[in-house]
Amino acid sequence: MDKDVEEAELPESFHPSTCTKLGLLKTASKHQLFYEHHASPVRSADGSVTHCLLVCGMYSTASSALHTLRHLTSHPGFEVVVMDNRGVGLSDAPTGRYRTSDMAQDVVALLDHLKWKGRRMVHVIGVSLGGMVAQELVLAVPERIASLVLTSTRAGPIPEWPSYKVGGMLARQITRTVRGPAHAAALAVDCLFPSFWLDQPDDLMEGSSRREVLETQYILKAQGPQPSVAGKLGQFFAVTSHYVSPHKLATILATIPRVEIIVGDHDVIDEAKAKIALLSAEKATQFETEDGASKEKSDPVVTVVEAKRQGHGTIDYDP
Repeated sequence: MDKDVEEAELPESFHPSTCTKLGLLKTASKHQLFYEHHASPVRSADGSVTHCLLVCGMYSTASSALHTLRHLTSHPGFEVVVMDNRGVGLSDAPTGRYRTSDMAQDVVALLDHLKWKGRRMVHVIGVSLGGMVAQELVLAVPERIASLVLTSTRAGPIPEWPSYKVGGMLARQITRTVRGPAHAAALAVDCLFPSFWLDQPDDLMEGSSRREVLETQYILKAQGPQPSVAGKLGQFFAVTSHYVSPHKLATILATIPRVEIIVGDHDVIDEAKAKIALLSAEKATQFETEDGASKEKSDPVVTVVEAKRQGHGTIDYDP
């Protein structure tokens, strides 16, 4: 496994068996971005490579993508890159307001660094804030994107203030007034997933409920690097100020060969069922080019999936 920054003492990967490289990349805005590159241990039969980019949600580090990473690298010929977005983990947390368009430029710098510059080369999966960054990424480098999966996200802006539960959880996280890791884990889990789902037995951990398993995972996460106040505020501003206009969103859906939008039917974070899903595949068949001419996409593949009995992140959904 290679390390791109020799002078930095980087920790072991959260999934060492597939990690081929990890490093710190200096972006155009002069801050450092931590990333991990993973690859399937088995080559594809024809030697082809499928390149996947995972963009995580608010306050989530690269390790939060473990479930998806394991799934993707179980397929021959897959390469997967995942990063700590600016503001969290081992990436820098610059002061000031973050914008999802700026965070997307961080991702462009990473793709350039990896030489993932080919036409229709990259399959992008974005969750929550990561989905917002993914929208801006597509607008920045549309020719590189082969497919786009947007999970539990929205085009913005936020139409109403968050619920008392969600607002209280965010306020406590930002101001660091939670009563220890166990309290923080309970707050986060209750906001992200519906109670009836959490109280079910876990599929893998016999004798434990999903709530117990998730809270344990969050406590372990809390033992790692914690976001600074600047990082938390920056990402909060990125989420609350994100806006991709209907025209731009229609262009995204019409110009990318395959788009899948996944929403949970019990998502208490995006209670409006992820506003992005309101633009149907039918509306996405037409868009305007830069010169104002009308253009129609002849073979749109835009799918909206409502994952039943799921919360924010729809972690049980497997396309």
